[in-house]
Amino acid sequence: MLLHAPFVIWAVVGIALMWKMDFRTLQVFAFVKKSLEVCVTAGLFYAAGGLFTALTAGIFEALGVEIPEGFLMRFAAWGMGVVPLLAVASVYDVRYSPRDQDWRGGIARILSIITRLLLPLALLVLIVYIVWFIPAHFWEPFQNREVLAIYNATIIAMLMLLGYIPSEEHAGTAWGEWLRRGVLTGMALTILLNVYAYAAVLSRTIAGGITPNRHAVLGWNMVTLVMLCVLITALVRAKGAKKEQWVTHFQSAFAKAMIFPVAWAVWVLLVSPLLK
Repeated sequence: MLLHAPFVIWAVVGIALMWKMDFRTLQVFAFVKKSLEVCVTAGLFYAAGGLFTALTAGIFEALGVEIPEGFLMRFAAWGMGVVPLLAVASVYDVRYSPRDQDWRGGIARILSIITRLLLPLALLVLIVYIVWFIPAHFWEPFQNREVLAIYNATIIAMLMLLGYIPSEEHAGTAWGEWLRRGVLTGMALTILLNVYAYAAVLSRTIAGGITPNRHAVLGWNMVTLVMLCVLITALVRAKGAKKEQWVTHFQSAFAKAMIFPVAWAVWVLLVSPLLK
């Protein structure tokens, strides 16, 4: 349950930051995108720090110098605490609102390119899942928790990938229309996978009884399913609007749908334990 704590804290920070801002829904979407950039940047910092630590430890070991374990523990704790702060400072410019941040350079530009390159590969993986793997191994997630966890991780990863791709940069262009179709297809395929995973979780819950873990996973499966339905509805409705407006419709719908994961995380972390 404590895994929900960082998410709830993140939501509180976002609410405090954007409470009095104009265009609040679009600010929320920008905050979510910028948060993903912070996570990627933090991952790069952790990787660089881990590599540096491993090389340093190897050098000292080759020299026959033994580093005290207490020092290593304190150094690791210090590093784990300072890296998120460095990541935020590297990515977020406090002089501007989330929506007015620089989206054309740095890690934002890299993520924009990577996510669009990953879109066709992600669609291919989903098609393989749904057309071949699921029919061939239909009962696997019903019987194997690890397989079910992989499916749920795939759903969340697809939601983040598809949520990051839409950009006003290509709104109203032919390329933007292809992106819209790709995101729409990805949403539809992910909904099918989500329904399948939810059925597996529900079946395991009925067979083995409700547990705190199954309670949380059931809720998260429903949350992702609702979010996907909200987003795909926004994309379908945006088809009748002007071409350049579909991105705004999508971003606004994504921001409004964020209330569901935040509410569920608060429920699991703060409310559910009180009901036992």
